[in-house]
Amino acid sequence: MFKKYLQFVMAQAMGGVLPSSFNLEGFQSGSFEGAGDTRRFRLEPGDFNAVILGPWTEKTKLKQEKDYLILEVLWQPDSAELRAKFNVEKLPPVRQSIFLDVTPGGGLDMGPFKNADLNILLGVLGLGVNGAPWKFEQFIGRPAKIKVGQKPNPANPMDPYVNVLAVSKL
Repeated sequence: MFKKYLQFVMAQAMGGVLPSSFNLEGFQSGSFEGAGDTRRFRLEPGDFNAVILGPWTEKTKLKQEKDYLILEVLWQPDSAELRAKFNVEKLPPVRQSIFLDVTPGGGLDMGPFKNADLNILLGVLGLGVNGAPWKFEQFIGRPAKIKVGQKPNPANPMDPYVNVLAVSKL
């Protein structure tokens, strides 16, 4: 379990892609030197072009929390201006959490006033048009304009939560 977790953490740290020559066992037993940066790059509120990341099982996923089913959508925002300003290849990913309504039988509830945020996202992504079937896996790689916001983190005021507040078509 730890090995799989470490592979996921390393993929995140390296921008989501491990080099094909990466050796987990060598990494775990290696030694390192040099001072590291303790700052976290947090996006300031604003609008960004973005794509949904994948693969589905590691980044964009469904999770059950207490009595709720939550769709966690991980977006990769882009801004050439910010990449140049901070000398980074990629901006940090940002999360959109969508609480899903389910039927008593365990299906996705598509009734009136149900899953509005999901249905907005589907419309932006061009999925489910006129009732056409779709899968969550189809989200990956789809572009949109995202509105990023911050809210205070009571445990660490210097590290605010950064989330997607809204999505719209490019």
